[in-house]
Amino acid sequence: MQKKNVLFYTAILKFLLPAVFMLFVAFDSGHIVRYGIFCGCELIMLAVITNWLAAKKKSLAYVFSAVTVFLYIAQIAVLYYGRTYITTVMLVNLDSVKDLSGKAFTYLFSLAAAIVISLLPVAPVFQTKKTARLISLLLAFELFFAFFYGNAYSPFYGYCDLIIKKINSEAMKINPHDLSESAQFFL
Repeated sequence: MQKKNVLFYTAILKFLLPAVFMLFVAFDSGHIVRYGIFCGCELIMLAVITNWLAAKKKSLAYVFSAVTVFLYIAQIAVLYYGRTYITTVMLVNLDSVKDLSGKAFTYLFSLAAAIVISLLPVAPVFQTKKTARLISLLLAFELFFAFFYGNAYSPFYGYCDLIIKKINSEAMKINPHDLSESAQFFL
């Protein structure tokens, strides 16, 4: 098989395998429509952006897709095992290995699978003429559903929520006496 064909199929597998896993988790959770819409839109956006980047600069596409696909799979796996996306409590308790309750092999296997899938090579799969329009349409579609269902079903909002909580917790550590009077007004 030619190298271009192999890259074509690995690029498809890189996004097809997380999609199958996401559908399984969505079906298992009982919220197939909500998780399907949010997770599906975000995965399609990742695939479209990766495809566009692969047409421009393959190394950038590879790094982007490796990081984002890994983060995506991590959120879906945590959703499957914990029935929620990654939370700050989970991150604080990472050192509690004893809490794995005999499932260490399952978690390590999932981690290894996520790493292997995220490191699959990428190549352009389709024409990229209307990439911006497609991403805009998907984002608008996702925002429309977020208006009705909230953003609790979005894997990447889970990361945004973690960042916002981290920023807020750091802001709470600021000593108001160290600030000027005008800065204290906003606290």
